[in-house]
Amino acid sequence: MANMKELTEKYHEIEKKFLAKSRREQIMILCAALVVAIFPLYMYFADPAMVKIKKAKAQQISIRDDITNLQNEKNTLMIQLQQDPTVELSRQKEEFREKIRNLDKDLNKQTVDLIPAYEMASVLKDVLSNTSGLRLLSMSNEKPKILVEGGKGGVALYRHETRIVLEGSYLSALSYLQMLENLNKKFIWGPLSYEVKEYPKGIVEIHVYTLSANKDFIRG
Repeated sequence: MANMKELTEKYHEIEKKFLAKSRREQIMILCAALVVAIFPLYMYFADPAMVKIKKAKAQQISIRDDITNLQNEKNTLMIQLQQDPTVELSRQKEEFREKIRNLDKDLNKQTVDLIPAYEMASVLKDVLSNTSGLRLLSMSNEKPKILVEGGKGGVALYRHETRIVLEGSYLSALSYLQMLENLNKKFIWGPLSYEVKEYPKGIVEIHVYTLSANKDFIRG
């Protein structure tokens, strides 16, 4: 009983001190208490997801580099085929063509898991419709950028990029990113930022892109 009485007295003492403070100080104290309460939950959910996204981005960069190397090798073979007079011989020409066919197969294997450019916008919107707590502010398609010149007879490679801006809580934005990451068809991650405007809401800006031999602009 004595301990309960002491606790009650301490509670009333703290309450009096709290009520004696200005409105602004009271709000600051409540916000600090809320941050202390939420921070462990944030660390539990956010850290593993961010590590997963960083790992996926590293894998996607490696895939992009492999595709570029394969395309460069193919273009070199095409140039040799066109310029070297000795390759006019049927046997040598067929050897080069076989190598080019094999490089095309490897190139297709590297891009098979990437989402087609024409599906990007619709997929981003579909996943958003299944994510609560987020509102679409804008979505825009950047001009396709050529990564590898095709050359005469070669296949060019283009990067198609979409920029999407959303409003909502950090956990909602994190849930949206995880759903995108778990799709069967993958995006390549570009810059990503989150800025708190009015707690708990913030603005998240996401850049994703895919690779394609088609220059056509992303539809949707």
